[in-house]
Amino acid sequence: MKTKVLRLTDKIDELTSLENYYKGKNNISKLNEYKNMVRKIISNELTERQRECITLRFYKNKNVREISNILCIKKATVYKHIRNGLKTIKKHLNIYFNVYFEP
Repeated sequence: MKTKVLRLTDKIDELTSLENYYKGKNNISKLNEYKNMVRKIISNELTERQRECITLRFYKNKNVREISNILCIKKATVYKHIRNGLKTIKKHLNIYFNVYFEP
């Protein structure tokens, strides 16, 4: 079974293009709504470890080795928490966009 590797650059590209789209349309409120939704998902839907790993990686710009040392867990475990946390965020965002932005 082939697994898809989640790359940070992919996420940054997605968010950057989304931000440019909303700025181009003068719709900053939609971008802020999206950011708030991600924050709510992180605080309400992720486990404590997933939340810590995601926060350290994407908000504090720590690398996996640094996160591993801070939390006293293996690097493989850090990768697992980040991967599972991103899957959860993506799942909830898909639900949100399907419900509110159906064609």
